[in-house]
Amino acid sequence: MEAESVDWSELCPEILLEIADRLGTRPNVFNFRQVCKNWRFSLSYIPRTLPQISPLFPHRFFARDSDFFSSLSGGTLHHLVAEAVYLLRPRKSPESSKAWLVTVEEFYRGKLCVRLPLSKIIASEYLSKKVRFSKTLNLSDFHVSVIARGYSIRAPEIKPNLSANGGLACKNKLVLFANPDAIEPLSINDYTGLVWFDHGRVSWVRLARPSNWGFLDYNGISKFDDIVNFKGRVYGVDRTGKLYAINYDLEWINEENYKQTLRLECIVNDSISSGRDGDRRKRLVVDSSSGELYMIEMVAYWCFKTRFKVYKLNEESSKLDKVVGIGDDRILFVGVDWCFFASSADFSGCKGNCMIFSEESFSTYDGGMSAEMIFIRSARSELVFSVYFFEDRNAGPISKFPVFSDLLWPPPVWFLPEKFMNVADECHNYSGVLYLVEMVAYLCFKTRFKVYKFNEESSKLDKVAGIGDDRILFVGVDWCFFASAADFSGCKGNCIIFSEESFSTYDGGMSAEMIFIRSARSELVFSAYFFEDRNAGPMSKFPVFSDLLWPPPVWFLPDSLQSENLIP
Repeated sequence: MEAESVDWSELCPEILLEIADRLGTRPNVFNFRQVCKNWRFSLSYIPRTLPQISPLFPHRFFARDSDFFSSLSGGTLHHLVAEAVYLLRPRKSPESSKAWLVTVEEFYRGKLCVRLPLSKIIASEYLSKKVRFSKTLNLSDFHVSVIARGYSIRAPEIKPNLSANGGLACKNKLVLFANPDAIEPLSINDYTGLVWFDHGRVSWVRLARPSNWGFLDYNGISKFDDIVNFKGRVYGVDRTGKLYAINYDLEWINEENYKQTLRLECIVNDSISSGRDGDRRKRLVVDSSSGELYMIEMVAYWCFKTRFKVYKLNEESSKLDKVVGIGDDRILFVGVDWCFFASSADFSGCKGNCMIFSEESFSTYDGGMSAEMIFIRSARSELVFSVYFFEDRNAGPISKFPVFSDLLWPPPVWFLPEKFMNVADECHNYSGVLYLVEMVAYLCFKTRFKVYKFNEESSKLDKVAGIGDDRILFVGVDWCFFASAADFSGCKGNCIIFSEESFSTYDGGMSAEMIFIRSARSELVFSAYFFEDRNAGPMSKFPVFSDLLWPPPVWFLPDSLQSENLIP
């Protein structure tokens, strides 16, 4: 007997309201209303204060005992905050535009604030003063894919920012643990919050009873590297690499009274490191697609080499099996508290089986850095990211891999308000490569240009042949910038357009060839140099280029002047 088909658009109003009451977040409500007219009209009002990321957060939390958050602040009022990593594409021409991986935080209900990549740091403070984007993010303006969600805890008097020495302030990670005896739908009071602090201690608190709290401890072991929620339970790893599962338990106060507490169970008892001060923090990551738990370990060797080891939890044997890489179809992102997998197919041009990580993702217990990480770190105070490829076991600063760096920072032009798009290049803090261009005059009236690229690892200028067939370099007296050759129809790339004074001599003279190039005019004179054949000539020889600069095209003139030839 065939099952009777159901017309979902004809569900009765009572059932639709039951569904609507469980949506919880603004994106869920919008998706609900897009099903059909009947569903949309059943939920005509959308509260402005509806949260964006989690129906539980943000949540104001008063700790009864200030010692609970002594590592964070001296007060008792704190905010439990939801965070998310979204993959954004513009609604207009989404396929032709590069996606952007944006990190957001919902400190105020219904308002998403953009943070620096995989961090809690306010992003707008690290843009040029001329570039500003909205303080809150409107997801309806973009095609959105949710990549990861997380939580953290904030003291209201502490502003998320970089500490004075360039390290991150307010390093903590919040993991929720639902009471297995609770009945759906769960509320905030059905959870226990576990907070990992950067000194290694993990505190827990019953959100329904703030007076019921404590620190995790297992036979004297009280410092842990990471905690995650895996298959409804919380797992933690200590400094030696031992893995623990955390369970709910009852602690009897007397014969008649008891309180709910947490108990640790050692799942993997084999150590993989000594846990000394020079060792590094280990990270746990859950693969939600396969339902597997991984551990990542960073190991520093001599000769300035850093390697990463990957282990997968074998639940049957209660062991961590070492694996080779993470798979060609995946990219691992690791921040101070973020740690998640993403499909490489979502990032056009990005190779998988690699890891993007911040310099403090695998900090040593004594706060030092390996020799290779010192080389990787650039001479900036901002958050620094690197890339590690498991296949060839090679690591380098993300600036060496523009296809990756463009994913994180700066914001793409289409993300900025239109009035700021013309100055968007000023916010390129992470992805840029620095070049030096030198003009050299030879005998026989010949002028050549040499191009050098700054190598941040070796602190040297590497000589390169040209600038690439897809780019044109414009050089004025004070202007100097690259542009895509594809933006200028008919224009060949791998060349420089420059004014006669762009490369002036220190005594004010000109080379013999530049005297020939200069026309018998008093106006500003431009020339073109082609790297491929090392040939230079006045712009007048190349109309396809000269028309780009001057005179203005007819369509630029007022209608009343278009019929008159007023411009030479």
